[in-house]
Amino acid sequence: MEILYDKPFCKISYRCEAQVPFIHTDWNGFSTSSQFRESCDEIISFMSEKRISRVVMDGGKAKVVAAEDQAWLNTDWAVRATDAGYRTCAIVIPKDLFGQMSTRQVVTQADQSKVTIRMFDDTMDAMNWIVTT
Repeated sequence: MEILYDKPFCKISYRCEAQVPFIHTDWNGFSTSSQFRESCDEIISFMSEKRISRVVMDGGKAKVVAAEDQAWLNTDWAVRATDAGYRTCAIVIPKDLFGQMSTRQVVTQADQSKVTIRMFDDTMDAMNWIVTT
């Protein structure tokens, strides 16, 4: 594992399990809109730099994502991410109720014709799926 970005609200690392590379994003608590968007943009940079199409979004410790950031994620960010090669995403559902609601809202509105998305309750299940898909 190689840590690529390390902030109190988000840690992004490069991982390779069973010879399958992926980006692992570990969200922690609340993040402001600018912090959230900066972190998401870093994911795109690392996907492009390392030529990776798979991402584990570990939201187990995440809190709510603002409605404006949800919309931005599914429009602006998603287009740039798929252009960078984003194709598969395993999402670990937050334990926080409001985090769960915002995560489900993002997934419901996502264009799943370009990206395969699956939600999990457990980080290990998400990582096992991402390397076998």
